[in-house]
Amino acid sequence: MTAISCRWASSGRNVTRSLGAADIEFSPDGKDAVSTSYDGTIRVWPIPTASEDILCDKMTSNMSRKTWNSSVSPDIPYHKLCQNLPIDGEVGK
Repeated sequence: MTAISCRWASSGRNVTRSLGAADIEFSPDGKDAVSTSYDGTIRVWPIPTASEDILCDKMTSNMSRKTWNSSVSPDIPYHKLCQNLPIDGEVGK
């Protein structure tokens, strides 16, 4: 089986994928993704970003710490994105 390898310039990290299966990998900075397809095509996709203001205007509360740990990661410190909104399930915080 043939393998495709590319190197992210920002980190020097190698991403190697076999042509036998389509796959996707994210750049270290999270701004791009690279995909491989069954026919050997490699594509780089920009990851769209949302403005915090636009996102917070649509929300009624911040993610709870429990949801953060299960949906984001318990290894990443909690971040209250919308400073003017309460944390879901927590009164007065």
